[in-house]
Amino acid sequence: MKYFGSILKFLTFPGMFLHALWEHLICILYGSNVEDSRAIRLDELSGHVEHDFMDTPGKQFLLCFLPFLFNLILGLLLSGVAVAKIFVLGEKSTILYVILWVGASLLSNLFPLVEDAMFMFSEIYSEKTKLAAKIFAAPIAAILYVGAYLNMYGLTVFTTAGFLALCLI
Repeated sequence: MKYFGSILKFLTFPGMFLHALWEHLICILYGSNVEDSRAIRLDELSGHVEHDFMDTPGKQFLLCFLPFLFNLILGLLLSGVAVAKIFVLGEKSTILYVILWVGASLLSNLFPLVEDAMFMFSEIYSEKTKLAAKIFAAPIAAILYVGAYLNMYGLTVFTTAGFLALCLI
């Protein structure tokens, strides 16, 4: 099943590359050591940057959440516009199909690496994290945690297809 995920990563390489770019920029911003910045790889790290874990729970949360948020917003904008123009307005052009593919690839590559999500979850629920932060971060962290496993097996392509189908309703 992981092979399916790897194949889908390569079919959705714009989203994979942008997710790695966001992650790399956040590592630079917070001073985390980047060990391997190759976004395109032949393993489960494809689309992610190999880095040290962040030194605070908040930074680790942002490392997982911000690339998710950036890909989500950009993916929704691109795919939403393309779906509206292609399927509602009936416009047919190659550039609209490319925009739809890029938007869908962004939405298919939202989630962090499983190890990053697991560390984020353990940091959020450690004793050093305040109760208010735990309450705020819990639903987002749960989504990122589950999404990381979906992403590992390539199942986020189905959530993306479901979203695009909902746009048509």
